[in-house]
Amino acid sequence: MKKISISAAALILLSISVFNTSCGSKEAETTGSDSTKIVSPTGTEAPKASYSETCKDGNAISVTIKDKKTDLKTNYGFETTNFEVKQSSWKIQNDSTAELRLMNYTAEELKGEKNKDQVEIVVMVLARMGKKIGPGNYIQSSQTDLRCSTTMETMGGTIYWNWNANMPEVGGINIDCADSDGVCGTFNLNVDNTKVDYIGTVKLNGKFNVKK
Repeated sequence: MKKISISAAALILLSISVFNTSCGSKEAETTGSDSTKIVSPTGTEAPKASYSETCKDGNAISVTIKDKKTDLKTNYGFETTNFEVKQSSWKIQNDSTAELRLMNYTAEELKGEKNKDQVEIVVMVLARMGKKIGPGNYIQSSQTDLRCSTTMETMGGTIYWNWNANMPEVGGINIDCADSDGVCGTFNLNVDNTKVDYIGTVKLNGKFNVKK
């Protein structure tokens, strides 16, 4: 009789243990990798939020270019706290390469060459080492797995974020969402060294939102 009681108690404890394990499996788990993934109860990666769900804010971009010698050997200047995006494009070339363009002029307003106030922001978004284009911080550097290559096309030529070892890092762009419908995130690219004319002051900051 005593043996039956012990077996019954063990069975109850086993049932409680199984119940608790089942409840826990309903909660999302995270991996220990560099980029955290949300995992569903089946062990597959949970769906990421879409462009329409994530990208609610409009563009709010500021640009500063001054004391900067361009590739055309001219000093070019432009500054605005409200870069009005009149044309834009977002093209995913493959799962590790995409291109973002934003222009503050329409096709009709561009009459031949750009005037001094017409600027095109060009961003190549790049992933490597098995990573894919998606949310993340893309550094303006060739040494990172998630990186960006950002320039601005102007009347004075192509504007680069030149840099030297004594300066703070340039920064990059933080992408909140990037899929076939569009992309949104934040620019944070800054260099400021007016003593060196090939560096000068070049700043690009603020939120961007481009629907394909």
